[in-house]
Amino acid sequence: MDERHASRRQITKATAASLFATILLGRRPAATTRAQEATPCPSPTPDELRAIAGAYFAAFNAGDAEALGQLLAPTYTHQGALVSEQDRELHQERLRQNRAAFPDGHYALDQIIAQGDLVAIRHVFTGTLQAPYAGVDPAGQAVAVRGVHIHRVARGQITETWNNGDALGLLRQIGDRPPSIPRRRLPEHHGRRERGDRPPLDRGSARPARPRRAR
Repeated sequence: MDERHASRRQITKATAASLFATILLGRRPAATTRAQEATPCPSPTPDELRAIAGAYFAAFNAGDAEALGQLLAPTYTHQGALVSEQDRELHQERLRQNRAAFPDGHYALDQIIAQGDLVAIRHVFTGTLQAPYAGVDPAGQAVAVRGVHIHRVARGQITETWNNGDALGLLRQIGDRPPSIPRRRLPEHHGRRERGDRPPLDRGSARPARPRRAR
């Protein structure tokens, strides 16, 4: 009987140890998952930033709002030159509006600078107005506008954009604003005084002497 009880105790202990090990092993994946979620994502590489920036403007050049939406994070925000505080859906709609107004619109990228999680793009937008835009009727107005975009990228998507485009220049070129008036250049002698025109100075004072009254 003692041997049977001893063997039963050994079996019970072995079973309990096996169950405890199984529970621990079952908990490890959850702990690992939480640790992975808490770990901040690494910064994108410069090549990844350049590729995302190129894909962004390729979507605009093709008028592909769906491709643009895939590049933007769900919490995307855009500080626009004409329309500020855009979310992802509104930014996609802005692409459709721009494409309708400028079917031949094209962004030519002049320079791309990537650092950390930011990528800056200097570009020139060209196109021909062929549909109403910003309250202006189309008349084939050709535009060429310079600008700079700065994207913040995380987990392979754009989370935030700052658009520093020449919105006023665009409106002027389509006729919504009067052209800038060049400043009148003054003659070189304008404002200069001849030596004989300078009033006499009091000694020890930098102020012009007051004219004396005739007695």
